[in-house]
Amino acid sequence: MAIFRFFQALLLLYIIGFAFMFYFSQKFQLPVTMPGDIYISKAGKRIYIPIGSAFIISLFLYVILLFVKKSLGI
Repeated sequence: MAIFRFFQALLLLYIIGFAFMFYFSQKFQLPVTMPGDIYISKAGKRIYIPIGSAFIISLFLYVILLFVKKSLGI
């Protein structure tokens, strides 16, 4: 059960960090990106490729599903 509390705390920190990042990006007109994301802005066109975000989300979901699988005994 301790590992579940750890992941709850990790998820909470992730959500708080994203909220701060979103707030400051809106305040200072910066794009919302994470490390590893590609953001290109030229001549009024914007391209955003979330490689880093996709990796972090997939890793997080993998760990959660692995925990669920072990807790269910599958």
